[in-house]
Amino acid sequence: MNKILEDLKLKIFRTLKNRLKIKYLIKALLIIILFASIISCEKEVEGLIVSTDHLSLEFNEQLQIKYDSDLIPDKYKEKEFKNVDYIYVNKQAITQFPFVASSRKRISGGEEFSFSGEYKDEKLHILKEVLVKSLTDYPNTLIKKVVYTNLSDEPIKITSWINDNYYFPTKSKNEKVWSFQPGTYTWRPDWVLPVTYGFFQMNYLGMNSVDFGGGIPVLDVWNKYFGLAIGHTEIVPKLVYLPILRKSEKNIEIKVLFEGKKTLLPKESFETFETFLNVHENDYFHSLQTFSKIMQEKGFIFPERQIESYEPAWSTLGLGSNFTIEQVKKTLPKLKELGFKWIEIQDGWQDNIGDWLPNPKKFPKGDEDLRTFVDYLHAEGFLVKLWITPLMASPESELAKKSQDLLLKKKKRKQIVSWWNDYYLCPAYPKTIEYSVKLVEKILIDWKFDGIKFDGQQINSVPVCTNSAHKHKYKEESVESLPNFFKIIYETAHKINPNVQIELCPCGSVFSFYNLPFTNINIASNPVSSWQIRLKGKTFNAILGEKAIYSGDYVELIDNQEDFASTIGIGGVTASAFILPEIASKNQNHSNYFLTKEKEESCKKWLGIYNQNRLSEGKYRGELYDIAFDHPETHVIEKNDTMFYAFYSKYFDGIVEFKGLQEDEDYQIINYVNNELLGKINGNRPFLTIEVKDYLLVKAKKE
Repeated sequence: MNKILEDLKLKIFRTLKNRLKIKYLIKALLIIILFASIISCEKEVEGLIVSTDHLSLEFNEQLQIKYDSDLIPDKYKEKEFKNVDYIYVNKQAITQFPFVASSRKRISGGEEFSFSGEYKDEKLHILKEVLVKSLTDYPNTLIKKVVYTNLSDEPIKITSWINDNYYFPTKSKNEKVWSFQPGTYTWRPDWVLPVTYGFFQMNYLGMNSVDFGGGIPVLDVWNKYFGLAIGHTEIVPKLVYLPILRKSEKNIEIKVLFEGKKTLLPKESFETFETFLNVHENDYFHSLQTFSKIMQEKGFIFPERQIESYEPAWSTLGLGSNFTIEQVKKTLPKLKELGFKWIEIQDGWQDNIGDWLPNPKKFPKGDEDLRTFVDYLHAEGFLVKLWITPLMASPESELAKKSQDLLLKKKKRKQIVSWWNDYYLCPAYPKTIEYSVKLVEKILIDWKFDGIKFDGQQINSVPVCTNSAHKHKYKEESVESLPNFFKIIYETAHKINPNVQIELCPCGSVFSFYNLPFTNINIASNPVSSWQIRLKGKTFNAILGEKAIYSGDYVELIDNQEDFASTIGIGGVTASAFILPEIASKNQNHSNYFLTKEKEESCKKWLGIYNQNRLSEGKYRGELYDIAFDHPETHVIEKNDTMFYAFYSKYFDGIVEFKGLQEDEDYQIINYVNNELLGKINGNRPFLTIEVKDYLLVKAKKE
């Protein structure tokens, strides 16, 4: 209709120019009035649908929404319209907005639909416009933003808004449903959890304690037939909730929630964050892939794979902060024998957190002794990485005493990272960035390290900052500026050494998506189980794709202190913090880390398997198996013309399908741990009986 009006306007001017007769002008104006009347009455509710190849949203006369997909079995189809996008004004929910208009227009990559409605009572008059993008490259996803305009005569106070309030259907309270949970908590829960009856988690992406916060802004819930995912696609971290609640036998409630007071003056508008709905088959791998692709189109670029990061790493962590230089030197022959290439110098090398000067007990001559030590390790053939905890300062440090303007404050109070009992530094403050850049330059140029490990949960997210010295535009600037802090650090490091390894280890947090472009090795980060190693590996591969290099962290941290199979089987890089018992002091009696004869044999075997296959250099095929519903749990790595399958179960004996094989091709199924032929299959009938005790690692090799 808009195009028709423009054409008519053009005809009017041509008429005026050519004839200049009043009767033609009157005729043209009457035609415009007629069409304007038609457009103003265009309130047809039937057919208010926006769709992609596999997902649709239908609106009713109150702008309520019903979702549908050809991927959803009929028995799970949504039958009722629901309040999906709405606001709270003075803590009162405004949910229904009678329809007034709709439109559509072409945009880059697809179409954008607009659906408008108005709420009106004695005091309030609010216009709501729902903008939905249907993009050709995203056949399973619809992206939307909601705009609210105050048409009242007086200001209104919005206290919160909700987008994508959907209900995932269930047939009984015992039906099995799984989820990907984006929130970070002190108890370090699994990122992938079953959603049992009564389950509830708020998934706040701000700080859930003084130390722990941030995450990946995607919530996914699925059964064995299909899944739904929601989230936001803003280019900086936002303080939103992605709550999930299962209190009904019929459904599981999910939504995007933002709590924050905002006053809208008359005729003033505000926009919600851009959010999305995704429908998929199998587990959450697809939704994270889709989210990552959307964000990459917005400018997120992940580092290319770096060959040095594929090498196994050893850390002084097991020795503790009282490690000695002599202990490290005595460990070198064993590291060479076993095949470790990286040495990580952990906590204890420094005088304190904040000043970051060499510990005088270990390095009496300061910088000179530390540089000499690094030179020695290089001469022995090792790459060397230094551990630090950025954005922190010990109260005893000179930095905290003399540069208090760097501190992050909330309501004039210094914020504490409780794990170390140290002060936060504000990542948005230019002087914090300047200080941190100089530290990186010192580590890489003066001390000649090959990499830096940035450790601590405080690197995942920070509290809001109200330090008046920083002159923030708004208190959330500290939160939103954290990724830019690491961007500057990463670019500084790579300008010094293009091959530098930058590792971010947020200590059990759900890794902030926004920091991922600024690290070139991803780590399980203090896993509490082998299951966490595997699910985190799948998560990083979904987001980073073929750019992912993943480490399962120190093998001593998890099940039996020697589960190399969980890291190697999913394409991870091995790491250890073992201690040679003969060099340990009395206060280093960390028996879990002792390299006994049995553990040494195991370590030698598994590093041999790792180096022989180098699955970390392959392609993770996370779309083939559902981590929750396929049994046994299965992961696949494709490398060259061979498919490597990793099966995990306490015990399994039965037939499995080897997905992803080429049709008409014959394959040998070989246990590559002990080089045993288990059988032969064809890509047309890829089934074989196997037995799994904890794990089974095999490769399908073409005959």
